[in-house]
Amino acid sequence: MKSTNNILMKLSVTMFLFVSVQLVSSFAVAFPTMKWCTTWKTEYEDAGYGEDHFASTSRMSRPAAYTVYKLVDLTHNQAIYSGVLDSDGCTHDIGVIANTSYKFIQYAHVVRADRQIKILADSSVAEQPPWTSNTTKSFNNYYVTGNLSDTQYTYTFTPYNTYLGNIMAIAGRIVQNYSTYGMRPGNTIRIHTDAVNCRLGGGGGAYAYRNNVCLAPGEWDDPSDYKYIVGHEIGHSVLWEVVQEVPTNGMYDFNASSSQTRCLCNHVSTGVKSHCLGSRELIEAAIYEGHGHFFATMLFNNRTEDNGTYVYPKEAWDWIDGQWDTDSPPVKWKAYRSNNSEQVTDRWMEKNCNPGTEDRGVEADWLRFNYELWTTGSDNYSSTDIMSVSDRTYNTYGGWKWNYHKQAATDFASQGVFSQDKADLYREKGEEMGVDHFSNPRQ
Repeated sequence: MKSTNNILMKLSVTMFLFVSVQLVSSFAVAFPTMKWCTTWKTEYEDAGYGEDHFASTSRMSRPAAYTVYKLVDLTHNQAIYSGVLDSDGCTHDIGVIANTSYKFIQYAHVVRADRQIKILADSSVAEQPPWTSNTTKSFNNYYVTGNLSDTQYTYTFTPYNTYLGNIMAIAGRIVQNYSTYGMRPGNTIRIHTDAVNCRLGGGGGAYAYRNNVCLAPGEWDDPSDYKYIVGHEIGHSVLWEVVQEVPTNGMYDFNASSSQTRCLCNHVSTGVKSHCLGSRELIEAAIYEGHGHFFATMLFNNRTEDNGTYVYPKEAWDWIDGQWDTDSPPVKWKAYRSNNSEQVTDRWMEKNCNPGTEDRGVEADWLRFNYELWTTGSDNYSSTDIMSVSDRTYNTYGGWKWNYHKQAATDFASQGVFSQDKADLYREKGEEMGVDHFSNPRQ
């Protein structure tokens, strides 16, 4: 009898547990989640010239990769999450409540692996940089949940603030591929778009000062309409982070004869005339601007293809239909040697500007030199390699002359940083692209 009672008791406990589990299960409700995604709206005037990326001439919605965001529950008046979007411009799955209003704050700020680019909300800034504002531009997206009968939702915002989008889509591409473009840890680039005194002396414009970039109306109605301008100026700040020294006002000095018309900027009516693609400049300025052109070209062209396109936002001399003429912007400019043979526009300094001294250079030559280094063979140079040579050149030898660059590459080979073949490539490309200005160039 005792055995029977024990069996009955065990059965009762088992039935109780089973019924209890069933009751709990029947009352359990899956908590609905939402994956929020957002985009940057872009539309560029210098698109569709043969480049590989951001090539559409139409208005596009591009994933807001690595963008900083905050999600606010307006109905219950509380911020519920903040963070950084993934490479697709999306959050993780976040719990949401039915019949609730949400505000999704999208900041003009991208972050990845301790690299940052952000647009600051300057109401006014000092005429002399650097600026001190740390408030980031942002705009709001709104969403109201319904009854939420499912357990998982996804929603994508498509905001229409084009000028922020034009800049931030490029910024996102840079931080997403920071190792490709040579952006160092801790590098924070601060962009200013609406400061009336952004250019020294007033007037707005497009230029970089250390880790600050100005992209304000001035020489162009809106510099952000030109993706190559955006990439060029950010490239200056990336280089500054490595070298900690760049040319400042007064570094542009043509010193060209009035008869050397293709070495002056008298043909330029768009943007500043202080320098241009073919102008004879102090070597520091030529390398600095040439690197900016290269950085922008690197952003929008595949490295595996050596036919890179740079699109120049000013008038430029070019060889057109068998003769020299000026081309109106945007100007498609080859960043490479056609079929590995010399073009009429190669070696600009030597052919047009009577180099005469190693203290002078031309932006176009240094653009092509860097691009050839980046794309040629198994010994090619990364963006980091190129900037490291410039860093050693300046901070070890005290200048940016060609002999110093060549010696810096040789130093890296002797230290085991580069192979000897890689150091030889630097010298060979210097000769081919005409940047070895009168430093016993063929020896």
